Amino acid sequence: MLCVVQQGGTGGWKKVDGKWQSVNPVVTRSRTERSNIDELLKLYGGWRKKKKVKAVKEWVDTSWLKKYHTHEEMIDTLDSLAKSYPNLVRRYSIGRSVDERELAVIQISATESIKSKRPSLVPMVKFVANIHGDETVGRELLIGLARYLTEEYGKNERVTRLLNQTDIHLLPSINPDGYAELRRNNVSDEDLNRDFPGWRDLNKPRSELLEGREPESAAMIKWILDNPFLLSLSFHDGRVLVNYPWDDSPDAIEGEKAICPDDVIFSQLSQLYADNHAFMWTGKCLCHSDTFTQGISNGAEWYVVDNGMQDFNYLFSSCLELTVELSCWKKPPPHL
Repeated sequence: MLCVVQQGGTGGWKKVDGKWQSVNPVVTRSRTERSNIDELLKLYGGWRKKKKVKAVKEWVDTSWLKKYHTHEEMIDTLDSLAKSYPNLVRRYSIGRSVDERELAVIQISATESIKSKRPSLVPMVKFVANIHGDETVGRELLIGLARYLTEEYGKNERVTRLLNQTDIHLLPSINPDGYAELRRNNVSDEDLNRDFPGWRDLNKPRSELLEGREPESAAMIKWILDNPFLLSLSFHDGRVLVNYPWDDSPDAIEGEKAICPDDVIFSQLSQLYADNHAFMWTGKCLCHSDTFTQGISNGAEWYVVDNGMQDFNYLFSSCLELTVELSCWKKPPPHL
């Protein structure tokens, strides 16, 4: 499997027989990285072989998912978890929003990553949400996931195995100002998911990649470039599907697939998520007429997104990021 070279490499695009082709994939993923992804697919993939399949049910205390957290309540919850589970949790910040709200991250792992340098061969993954301030479901899920992982460690075999082998970073809100005002864009009225470097910016120095960016986007760019994340999920709302690169490319045509070098692994990972969802795998979105084959879609095949975060992760850091659309309803009533 090939990956795109990291920023500073010799990547770019060239025309071959009249068509643009990426010349970035000149670095092969290490055997360790590939085996980590293969193990994930082997562990959780392929269970929905028939229409009538019973998923593994697991009791989860959702009593703390009955209300939406304010920004201050979210910070208090993450800080409380760090205090209660010092051997599992590290709290840190990647920056601040336009209105000076913290972009808070909680790192969860039972490896040495919490107290010292990340050990070799431990995959580093991230889950982020709320890049659009009015899309709130993923934000609450990540706050809940932080509680679930910490409280179930040592009790739940699957959670224990996961934290023993993985370095997990959760950023519940990329756009806390937009969340506070229940608006898509940040307070500067910028769509943060259109504010990242794209394929036209390959080979530019770091300073130029950051020039003119919103503070939230700049913080994300630095975080992504400075850390060797292997996998990432970005949670959105408004549809129910999983979306993967390319969102844009030199020859991208809306409604047609824009194929990236890791298209097969991206589609496998996307299908893995959709297949383990209650109904996403059917490909039917209950709130729209859109139909997505098996619940997944290539980015440009759905619609072209210029300068999106998903492509930036892949182009500039080799991180495989999926965009997961969780809910038709961007902010369902808390009791639901």
